[in-house]
Amino acid sequence: MNSPAPKATEPAIRIEGLNHSFGTKRVLKGIDWVLPTKGIVGLVGPNGAGKTTLFSLIAGFLNLQEGKISVLGQSSPVAPALMGRVGVMPQDAIFARDITIFDQLLFLLRLEGIHGDEAEQRAKTVMQQVGLETELYRGAAVLSHGMGKRLGVAQSIIAKPEIVLLDEPTAGLDPANARQIRSLMRELGKEALVIVSSHNLLELQDLIDEVG
Repeated sequence: MNSPAPKATEPAIRIEGLNHSFGTKRVLKGIDWVLPTKGIVGLVGPNGAGKTTLFSLIAGFLNLQEGKISVLGQSSPVAPALMGRVGVMPQDAIFARDITIFDQLLFLLRLEGIHGDEAEQRAKTVMQQVGLETELYRGAAVLSHGMGKRLGVAQSIIAKPEIVLLDEPTAGLDPANARQIRSLMRELGKEALVIVSSHNLLELQDLIDEVG
């Protein structure tokens, strides 16, 4: 008796015929993209090319105008079943300046349905991952630009998502901070799909598995 063929793995993201406009300006045209469940994918283009718009559509921040996006087997990026499974770092992540980072991370975890000791441990662990454990009980006002970028990465991965969208995560960072972020992305890509946008392919070429 022949063994059944292994079931094909459902892609993490499938995009078909995606178009998007702001008023009369066409920002995305005819995007078709299929992405795997793990690894690091670069989304590369000059400033204004539509990278952030594409991220916003995948994350469900913008309503679809034309085309289809399925995420982790769900036919809509805003499906309730995706709660906690997609993490996003906006290009300019903003945090309250005078509320402790710890309390802000706990609040984000509560939104994902994670409470109590588990939430506290996740907050501490993720701050260690980005090298900010000494800043946990301080407000974001004390953070440098590089620290703020690392905190943005921390909040995007705190719920242990299966897809992580990082919008220009190393923009404006010094070489040491940029290296730390790239090292973290390598680790994340072993267990999740990481999509990182940049206008600089040279910065990503030694990191990514494929590029769009």
